[in-house]
Amino acid sequence: MQPRIFYDSTNSGAVTVTLPPRDAVVARERGETFKKFDQKGWQTTYRKGLMNTAKDPTKTERIGAVGEQAFHILTGLSIDVEVKSRGNKFDFLLRTDEKDLKIEIGTQNYQYYEALRLDRKGTHHYRKAREKQSDPLKPLQADIYVFGLTDQFDGDIAQVMFEGWITVEDFRKHCFVDKALRGTHDNYYIHKSHLKDMLQFLWQYRNFLDLSRTGLF
Repeated sequence: MQPRIFYDSTNSGAVTVTLPPRDAVVARERGETFKKFDQKGWQTTYRKGLMNTAKDPTKTERIGAVGEQAFHILTGLSIDVEVKSRGNKFDFLLRTDEKDLKIEIGTQNYQYYEALRLDRKGTHHYRKAREKQSDPLKPLQADIYVFGLTDQFDGDIAQVMFEGWITVEDFRKHCFVDKALRGTHDNYYIHKSHLKDMLQFLWQYRNFLDLSRTGLF
């Protein structure tokens, strides 16, 4: 089965990627590898993913891995699969003629997204800003942020809708810091209206991507 990619011009230019079974399995296996709450004691270095539970200790990581696998299908960029003691500072590296651009993918499930919409009175995406309010803010280290949503990440077929992307300069300009819905940490929040069309990203960087699996151009 080939991946299916759908561009929705009616939803602010979102692009939906349906992962075939092989890619879905690869993503889930990566989620297991990157899990933060396991018997190896990594929870002393990583924060426990706040969607994880004793019965489902890798939910956060599986969602993130499915988002990265979908972006890999969409762009042909290689995933940074190395497990680092303090986490990866970015997910993809886009090499252009001018500079290398670090890309970070933020994927959340629809239920959390809806809860966030109701709590924040709007549709927002986020990245972690600090562990607690007394800590200094963490710098945004990627050059580009891409945000996606999923409610299909555990079956034979996984699906991610990328709502848009934003440069770090625009992220800094338009984001605000507020408490997370769960936990004691704060997040950087960015409203969906500030995200750019995903088709614009693919077209702008088309000479540096492998778009052979998209069928969009």
